[in-house]
Amino acid sequence: MAKLLTCPCGTPITGRDDEFVARVDAHLQAEHAGRTYPADMIWAMASDIDDTDVLD
Repeated sequence: MAKLLTCPCGTPITGRDDEFVARVDAHLQAEHAGRTYPADMIWAMASDIDDTDVLD
């Protein structure tokens, strides 16, 4: 199962379980410098999606 989190800026962030938090962190650093969230909060905000819906 993969995850989806739509950032408040409107960017959808997707990833498989092993890469999802890193992808969210990378987006935060690139687009919202200085903003971070603990991994458990990122998981809590995410929705389940099918693996085929992951945006590469």
